[in-house]
Parts: sequence; C-alpha cells; structure tokens
Amino acid sequence: AGLDRWSIVRTVLVFGTGDDLGRSNIALWIVDQLSKANRISVVTDQFRTPTYVDDLARGVERIVRFNKSGIYHISGRELMSVHEFAEIVAEVFELDPGLIDAVDASTFSQTAPRPPKTGFIILKAETELGFKPRSLREALTDLRTKIESRVSSD
Repeated sequence: AGLDRWSIVRTVLVFGTGDDLGRSNIALWIVDQLSKANRISVVTDQFRTPTYVDDLARGVERIVRFNKSGIYHISGRELMSVHEFAEIVAEVFELDPGLIDAVDASTFSQTAPRPPKTGFIILKAETELGFKPRSLREALTDLRTKIESRVSSD
C-alpha cells in the first residue's frame, strides 16, 4: 500500500464489556450462564493468555502514542486452561464453580480446529511500550465493577 509505518497487534481470548457489543465473549457467557445456575462445559486441554479488553486498548493506544511500528503481542501474562479461566471467573463473580464441567476439546465439534496452546510472550510490548496488563483477578474484578455499575444505573 506504500505505507512505510505499520503495526500489527496480535491478541488472544479477549474478554470485557462495552457499549453495544456486537457479540458476547467467554467471560460474559460464563457469568451469564452461572448466574442462571446453568451447567457449562469448559475445556481443560486448551491453554490461553486471557486478555482484558481495557488492557488491549491501552496497548494499542501506546503503539499510536509512541509512533511504534512492527508486530506486538498484547495479551495478559497468565497462561492457563480455559477451564481454569472459567473457575477464576466464577470465583471473582462469586458464582458456583461446581456448575463448570471439565471436558476435553474432542467433546465439541468446531468449524475450525483450535490449537491446544495459544499464549503470547509479551516482553516486546512490556519493554518498548511499557505495557503492563492487569492480573486476571484484577481485570475480572474491574469487569465485575463495570457490570454492576451498569445494572445499578439501569
């Protein structure tokens, strides 16, 4: 395209909330289902570095502000199974983790196969951008606060 300055941001398992979401995400789905006392099945053999959408936005903002180019991995630091992620969501939102069934990926028929491990080393973003994602529990606590404040203002 004739552009000499470009950036690519790679991320994984983004969760959070915002105005007029086009679709949900895994954290909101977990909260929704467990708050209705519905059982859910979550895989134990797929590992991710969950990314809070607010941290992702801060990482992108830093790329723009510092006029950086190149490829940046912007995600959380903590690599965990999707099942472990679901259990932490339940814990932070004070929902019943006993409703989460541990399954393996063969349980689901997916349009496209999912890799067993999708996580990033974010050292470049940390070093060049000063990117510091929140811990998963901090991010989920912030998400809970946002959800509760929206409910109370409705």
